[in-house]
Amino acid sequence: MRVLLVDHDASTRHLYRQILHDKPGIEVIGEAASGLEAIHLARQLQPDVVLIEVGMPNKDGLQATAMIHTLDPTICVIGLADRGNHEQAEAMRDVGAMDYVMKDAPVEDLLAIMHGCSALLREQQRSDAAA
Repeated sequence: MRVLLVDHDASTRHLYRQILHDKPGIEVIGEAASGLEAIHLARQLQPDVVLIEVGMPNKDGLQATAMIHTLDPTICVIGLADRGNHEQAEAMRDVGAMDYVMKDAPVEDLLAIMHGCSALLREQQRSDAAA
């Protein structure tokens, strides 16, 4: 699973890179610090999964998610929301994110969401190919 990390804070991106580094089947292929950069890299790198912060400068996570979903609906976008901001996280689904996770959630929850999202997209692709 090829992953693009998107968060305005470099230390947060570094933390997620460290968390995902040794997980089998996961490769972090890029990082972005803004929504605009995320859109550009998603188009260029074609990741399987985009982990994207909800609130960011230069197009927030909502705007970037909508654009990424429009450009390529096969990319699994997962919103990263700050603690206690469930309304904003729910809004991510409304613009095309497959799911969201609170930034302080256990690593196992994040991995389960990533694998579930990836499996769902593979199943959709199989169904589309069979049709």
